[in-house]
Amino acid sequence: MNPWENEIRYRLSNEHEILGYSRWMDVGFYYSKDGYAWNGKVIPSQFQDRFSGYFDKSKKPLFSNDLIIHSFYPSIPLLLHFDSTLDTFQLIEWESQTIFDMDICTFFGMNGNIVWKGTLFHASKL
Repeated sequence: MNPWENEIRYRLSNEHEILGYSRWMDVGFYYSKDGYAWNGKVIPSQFQDRFSGYFDKSKKPLFSNDLIIHSFYPSIPLLLHFDSTLDTFQLIEWESQTIFDMDICTFFGMNGNIVWKGTLFHASKL
């Protein structure tokens, strides 16, 4: 059973920094600046990156707009992308900007190490 099945988590940010986290549970939203202490006080933010349900090798939670590397594909940086229309995550090859030829469940189910490399912040439109 997926422990995140009954909640949806987000990383909250502006154009330059992570501001905190939110999570939706059956009774409403909770907020946290550090991901540990939660309360009902809203953290204003411009963007919400959805939690993928997966972690890297050091147990760092992975969200949409994170760049990751898998030990089986060390030369292919991948972007975690949440497609809200399809309500699913996709892996995007960073350099070619094409969909990686493996679904996310298979990718994270493989043995090997996944390393978080960074977060892409949302650039404002000029």
